[in-house]
Amino acid sequence: MTKNEFNVNMKIERRLMKKIFLTILLALTLTGCNKTNLLEESTLNMNNEYLKMEINEEKTTNEGITFKLINISNYDLTYGLSYHLEKEENDKWYKVKPKEEMHFIMVAYNLKKGEEKEENLKWTSYYGKLSKGKYRIVKSFRLKNAKEEFYTSQEFIIK
Repeated sequence: MTKNEFNVNMKIERRLMKKIFLTILLALTLTGCNKTNLLEESTLNMNNEYLKMEINEEKTTNEGITFKLINISNYDLTYGLSYHLEKEENDKWYKVKPKEEMHFIMVAYNLKKGEEKEENLKWTSYYGKLSKGKYRIVKSFRLKNAKEEFYTSQEFIIK
């Protein structure tokens, strides 16, 4: 084999290796796209016997949502501004990864028994615009003057 033939073979091998590498990289990127913005699987137990959420579907977009919190218990409840989003993938719920750490003002809103309040929420600063899929918004709450925290959620669809 001459030096020239050797150089030609090396160029062909390099091109082949580049194509293989790019193909593998592309395959890994495409198979991982669905979960790149998802964190671990959610392990929260939802308790909807005290607090119910109703989504206003007409005011649900990929940038925000309007919903009602309805106290369906015989107790006064408290809740705050904090929330997080979860997305359903393969019949399991996964926390959606925010673009940055989420910070909320620590306030406690009271919700008397039978009372309801409408909330408007824009999540673009934390989550950006949501892609199509089935999501749920998760909020925590407490029975007034109690330490135990409960979670409630409501599902919604981004089309």
